[in-house]
Amino acid sequence: MTNAQPTKARLSYFIKNGIDPKSLMRTCPPQEYVDGFLIPVGVCTVVAMKGSAGKTTAFVHAGINAAATGIMDLFGLRNHDKPQRMVLVLGEESPLMFNQRLSNVLPDGAFDRYITACESGMIEVVCYREAKRNMVTPDHMINAEAKLSDGGVELFDAIIELNPDIVVFDTLTSLCGANQTDDTMVYSVIDILDDFASKAKCAVILTSHLTKDGLKKIDETTTSDELIATMRGSAALVNASRHSIVMVPASKGMYENIKIDKGDSLWVCAVKSNIGHPKNGETFPVIRSKKRMTFVATAPDGKPIGEVMELEEAAMLRRLRPYVYHAVKIAAERGMPYAGRGQNGIVAQSDKIVKELLPEGSTSKMVSMLVDEMTGTLLTICRTNPKDIGVLDVIGGPYNENDPDTGKFRTYISGAPDVLGMAAFINEQVDMDPNGKNLGQHNLNGNAVQDPF
Repeated sequence: MTNAQPTKARLSYFIKNGIDPKSLMRTCPPQEYVDGFLIPVGVCTVVAMKGSAGKTTAFVHAGINAAATGIMDLFGLRNHDKPQRMVLVLGEESPLMFNQRLSNVLPDGAFDRYITACESGMIEVVCYREAKRNMVTPDHMINAEAKLSDGGVELFDAIIELNPDIVVFDTLTSLCGANQTDDTMVYSVIDILDDFASKAKCAVILTSHLTKDGLKKIDETTTSDELIATMRGSAALVNASRHSIVMVPASKGMYENIKIDKGDSLWVCAVKSNIGHPKNGETFPVIRSKKRMTFVATAPDGKPIGEVMELEEAAMLRRLRPYVYHAVKIAAERGMPYAGRGQNGIVAQSDKIVKELLPEGSTSKMVSMLVDEMTGTLLTICRTNPKDIGVLDVIGGPYNENDPDTGKFRTYISGAPDVLGMAAFINEQVDMDPNGKNLGQHNLNGNAVQDPF
């Protein structure tokens, strides 16, 4: 009989690597999507389609645009505030084949955007098949034992050093030597890629294929589960992946209300997700756009979901603008203004503002966007002594009277403003001007200022 260690001692390693309650946030940031809709950050997304469906072209084109302009046009549509660092790992193409795709397949302008992205260091294209030929011991990125090969380890380390925003691995079959019908190996492969996405803090896309047989008939009664089940390989690929997408061409007669341009085609998309995606377990239409050379998820009325989401966000921002403005104004008038930055700044305190004040559907990100937008036109940071970070006030507000040259500074109460205590006053002001048309129209001296709206 062996002398077993006490349970706590045996579990010490796992406890040390468990979840620290102190690290948890009561209001956790929502899942971020690099396209604003379907491709999550920090997770490996498996995208499966039949061969020659245009998935590589779509991902390459979307990647080049995102790297050159910051616009991620794939399924959804997100205009990032800066170009996105993109890494494309292509397992089936040689440099010549990539050049041909760039010059002869992608739309006009793609070549120049690619050169722009290369020169700014925002895109890297790895032709793994070519790289494998030059290895001392050629092997797949993930070897036959479902582990990273030496080349795979080197590649992953190099990519993480680039601090990427989006990484595409195309395709599972060409980059992985493990048996894709073996449950244990498939779980190991997905675990490797999810771990990579988490460490790199980026969106990871892994392309795959469908079974040869597929579904005999696809119509409005076809379920999401039925489509997801057509993904090639072990059923464990579906079960192991936290976010999976399957797309197949729509049958004639489906989505008759959606009008498409010449050369476009309608597809059915299914999503299986463990990260709380709103389309989990549903099917929805996607347009394969010849002009945009990408896949465009659409609403039931045929409008691109990305455009619908942009319109909804713009409408919400317009609605929230007077709330944020009056929160800053009233906090300053009460002598407890938001700090110019730091833990008592309005951005750091945005979770409380969302919870205690703003309408449903608002987010901390929206508060940050509005503060950035209004600073300089409606809001300003005022110095409160020669050395501090200043406080946030409206233009024409009480802290605008501060004069660093003479040393005359209005005093204030330090700490974060009491949003709940201000809520009734803020709501009263918003009710008087719900569209924010009169924000900043007059300063405290009664002088008219230019209406920025």
